[in-house]
Amino acid sequence: MRMNGNPKSYLREVDEQAEEMLFQLVKQMAKDEGADEAILTENRRYKHLLSLMGRNRDELSETLTDKQPETLEKYDEAMNEMHSLAKVEAFSYGLRLASG
Repeated sequence: MRMNGNPKSYLREVDEQAEEMLFQLVKQMAKDEGADEAILTENRRYKHLLSLMGRNRDELSETLTDKQPETLEKYDEAMNEMHSLAKVEAFSYGLRLASG
């Protein structure tokens, strides 16, 4: 993948690919461990919701006034940090379950 133009678009695409790779890895690990389909269904729903959020955010950003993009950017940064922390906690919880 090459960056053409907007760095934010490029980073968003990299993030989406990382999410997909993580989803596939978790899916394979769940299959290897015999996890039930309900867990995988929930992950697909989550991924779909993230996609919807991204599209809605893009539409919203096109209608913002001059000061609002800065506020939205701060909101996005906080949300991204929260999601990262949730992923780390979920991964840590899974490791504790596996080793316990």
